[in-house]
Amino acid sequence: MSRSSRFVVCVLLLVGISMGLLSGRALSADAGPDQSGVFVGSTVNLSGAGSAGATTYAWTLTQRPAGSTTVLLNPTSVTPAFIPDRRGTFIVKLTVGDGLTTASDTVVITTANRAPTANAGSDLSGEVGDRVTLSGEGSSDPDNDKITYKWQLVSAPPTNVGVVTNANKQKASLTLDRP
Repeated sequence: MSRSSRFVVCVLLLVGISMGLLSGRALSADAGPDQSGVFVGSTVNLSGAGSAGATTYAWTLTQRPAGSTTVLLNPTSVTPAFIPDRRGTFIVKLTVGDGLTTASDTVVITTANRAPTANAGSDLSGEVGDRVTLSGEGSSDPDNDKITYKWQLVSAPPTNVGVVTNANKQKASLTLDRP
């Protein structure tokens, strides 16, 4: 290697280092503020715009709730997004680079728990002695949480002794014992 080619290598290296120093922006990663109260199924927008000196961005999901298959959209951009598919905590890591080194930061996204919608089905009628089937099949949970059931008899004729069977199941039954 000649003396002049060594000089060129040194100059390029010094120019690369001095550009970061002259801009006054040492490399730092900023994945943005933590977010809470996010709903399952809604878009979560992330931003690494507060990072300094970065020329590359790489976002990764480092933690997600059990069963989640959520993926990041545009994970090499400044502003990726994702859609939570399970209730819980998502931790996303941002790694920025400037061609010489890297820096990282994380952001925590916590979803909110919304109440399920109970649907006891249509009103039922029958004769004394009939067994009617109660169905909660129309019930749903907007966060895809498992639904639990608790059937209760809240109004009945006087002296009724009817008991709801399978009261903790999606389908329960009641024997009509009074007119």
